[in-house]
Amino acid sequence: MNHYLKIAGSMALLATGASRAETASKPNVVLIIADDHRADWMGHKGNPFMETPNLDRMAREGISFENAFACSGVCSPSRASILTGRYAHRASAPEIIWKNNSFLRTQHTFAEQLKAVGYRTAYIGKLHLGDDEKPKPGFDEWIGFPFVGKFHDQPLWVNGKESAGSGFTDDRLAELAAQRIRDWSGGGQPFCLVVGLKSPHIPFEYPQRMKGRLGDTVFEKPETWDLQKPGLAGNCLPAMQFQPAIPSYGTFEEWVRSYSRLALTIDESVGTIFQTLETSGELDNTLLIYTSDQGYSLGEFGLSEKHYAYEQVMRVPMIVRYPKMVPPGSQREQMVLNLDITPTILDLCGAKPLSGMDGRSWAALFTENDLEWRDSFFFDFYNEWGGALPPMQAVRTDRYKLIDYQEKPVKELYDLAADPHEKRNLYNHPEFSNVRREMEIRLEESKKETGYTPRESSLLESCYVIPAAGGGEESLRQQLASGDFPSNTKRLVQPFDLSGMPLSPGDAYYLVVPVARRTEYDPYVTFEFFESGGFRQWGRTHIPMAAFCGGERIWMNKPYAQAETLAYEPIGKFNDKCNFPLMEKKSFAVFRGIVPQQKSDFQVEVQAPRNAVDWSSGAKTKESDMKKTISGLAALAVSSAVNAAVLFEDSFDARITPGETVGLNQKLDLRQSGTLVKQYGTVPYLQGEAYTDSWYTSVPTRHGSSYLQLARHAGRTGSVKVGLNHNFIEAGHLKLSVSVRPQNSDFAFVALGGHEPCDVKNPAGFWVGCYSDGTVRVMQGETQLVRLPVVMNQWKQYLIEAEIETDGSFNTQGESKITVRANGENVLSDHVIYGMNSNYISLGMYSEPRPGPEPVNSQFRKLKVESVE
Repeated sequence: MNHYLKIAGSMALLATGASRAETASKPNVVLIIADDHRADWMGHKGNPFMETPNLDRMAREGISFENAFACSGVCSPSRASILTGRYAHRASAPEIIWKNNSFLRTQHTFAEQLKAVGYRTAYIGKLHLGDDEKPKPGFDEWIGFPFVGKFHDQPLWVNGKESAGSGFTDDRLAELAAQRIRDWSGGGQPFCLVVGLKSPHIPFEYPQRMKGRLGDTVFEKPETWDLQKPGLAGNCLPAMQFQPAIPSYGTFEEWVRSYSRLALTIDESVGTIFQTLETSGELDNTLLIYTSDQGYSLGEFGLSEKHYAYEQVMRVPMIVRYPKMVPPGSQREQMVLNLDITPTILDLCGAKPLSGMDGRSWAALFTENDLEWRDSFFFDFYNEWGGALPPMQAVRTDRYKLIDYQEKPVKELYDLAADPHEKRNLYNHPEFSNVRREMEIRLEESKKETGYTPRESSLLESCYVIPAAGGGEESLRQQLASGDFPSNTKRLVQPFDLSGMPLSPGDAYYLVVPVARRTEYDPYVTFEFFESGGFRQWGRTHIPMAAFCGGERIWMNKPYAQAETLAYEPIGKFNDKCNFPLMEKKSFAVFRGIVPQQKSDFQVEVQAPRNAVDWSSGAKTKESDMKKTISGLAALAVSSAVNAAVLFEDSFDARITPGETVGLNQKLDLRQSGTLVKQYGTVPYLQGEAYTDSWYTSVPTRHGSSYLQLARHAGRTGSVKVGLNHNFIEAGHLKLSVSVRPQNSDFAFVALGGHEPCDVKNPAGFWVGCYSDGTVRVMQGETQLVRLPVVMNQWKQYLIEAEIETDGSFNTQGESKITVRANGENVLSDHVIYGMNSNYISLGMYSEPRPGPEPVNSQFRKLKVESVE
């Protein structure tokens, strides 16, 4: 079933290559893309407190579509769809990654087609698809910045050359766009500008001039605030817990007010560009489009952020002004998509369509109000985190929506006409059985028509290892392509052990993986390297690896950068895995490795859409089997120690020396049993991971991993979290204890069942802390079970002991009995917890740096985990 109905006129023009622009002057094109702007956060959409005169004028003089949607719920996939006219999985961009080599090397954008018919082109601002500061094909001028950038004083790369700057980033981007319009106007050559604004992405760091706006506005929680969605149980983005959401602003109102202030700057940026087009005389000959990559959640279902297949995320602003074709004040009810933008631009500009586009031109919609149009579309959000941010697919018609959680037995069906806020799941209601069946058919047919299959993870079964020699990667690739493997090549079967190779620590080698794609497009394949039997976690690999393509290094991990003394991108959690482009039907993924000082065998996890690639190693291992394999190895390692009385015992000292400003440029070192294991000269925590506003590292120990984190916590200027994070599987009856001697600190803690040990509102976790105010607090989720004063000595030295008796596992059904003592006093006895959302046990403390020259010492004594069986 083709869910696009037949369209006369516009589609015929696309099919024949003809265009209305052949008989008229080609229009200029200005495409403005905001980041996370809700469709209802504009004045002309009925929002009473958002004063958006420029966006409202665009709508009055053109069209603001009533039903415009993004087909993905996150930045990079949506932007790939906008630029190519394809669904994200067919645009080789199903997720966010530091550098999407597949998109950059295999996909084409509308700008390339416009250049072919005489356009001058420029891209200014956020791209978020990789190498964002480097010029891209199809654009004469390129002004960008890496990843998501900063809101203030962000350096800009002009045609690949860094240029320092000051001020609010979107102000600068809008003025640069205005300058290009002034420079290019009246020259007789059409131009195209794409402007990628940052607003209103997190963190909501609006310019100072906005501080007085909306101060008296009352922001009420949405009516679905207390309505929890079962498919999102345990997700990592609840508005009350996600650090960049309400915890950073103190209250719901201040959170939404800050978002709204930042969103108001979008109208100013649009106004700068709009007014420049008008004064230059180019306004009425310009196809001006405003949109956002997706919407945003401001408390709906208790959520923050985007990602989800709900209306507040799927709906996007879509305003078009082009008086030569769009009557002023036009209204259309048809469903338009972000992947329609590219075919519309190419159609109206007389350029050749890109091959494989999924979107359709709006040209006919502009003039025909009652035109029959698409009757459904496909939505996909992919994430490898599973329950923490579950992947989901959906199909939406003008009335119904079906959401299918890929890894959970949860489906949702909504009648959007009767229930626009998606309160009532009708999936299991007998009276809607026919609708459910029809929507399930539509979803499966949408997947089939677009070539969608679920992404799967597996362990690479085999590879080829070749000692590095002269000639380099490109000559090696040419030799491999001819079918002639070097004589010193060795085929390895996982787990990959280099001990049989003529290699010594520090030697380089090539790891070669033959791979063939079954799709016409690059299906987006990723590789991750980790120690055999270990738990793959961000930033914890010790296998130095880099990837090469076409003679260029396209990726490297942190251990490789350290081994080669190279600069490394700071956002490690988006750079641990490598996306290798499959530019040909048959390819060789080539990696350069460096033998670590302590040899260890390793494994490679590969990820690709089901049935999209063929590996020469034969049948792949399913993700579930892979997880069992890793879990089994870890369980074996733990069970071998269960007979011992002590599973873990050690001590850590962390010392933080304040910089010139509290919370900034602090110096830190960590010692294990008195031995220095990590030292950092300067830690600029505000310039760390973009999504957590924190600086984080893991420290491998002989027992597991410890962690260090400098973070902005609950509105404080800065804090340090130091401790142990370990995963004990099938360990039965445990006793945990920690003795902490902190100076200038807030509290010590033991946390169970939560990924973030200090997240006291973790709905499935258990948490106990000794506070500097002399109290012990025991929490489960948001419920305070105990708050008691305890006696502490002058050094505030706490001893927290927790005895946990389990039924053999920490799982969603398991029962755990917990007893807690603080400084020898019983504060909780035999408390029963039914299930936790992970098996993590974390011990540590939080310490907020205080003003003054004195360093902060966090001394951990007697970190111990014992088996009492």
